[in-house]
Amino acid sequence: GFINPVFYYTTFKITNQGLIAVQFTGLNFPKTFADYEIEVLSTMPSTLNAMQTISVPYKVKRKLQ
Repeated sequence: GFINPVFYYTTFKITNQGLIAVQFTGLNFPKTFADYEIEVLSTMPSTLNAMQTISVPYKVKRKLQ
């Protein structure tokens, strides 16, 4: 990822290791954590196919004091 004093950009991966497609229901994580805000930078697919992996970009922003 890229680091500067306020933002951190990186990705995480989601993998469907099953043999059939699954309906993706969304992410479940806090939008804020201590002094940081988390923002997903792309839309999520409605379906993950069998054995499919997607990379999801996100940004972590440090709250200014």
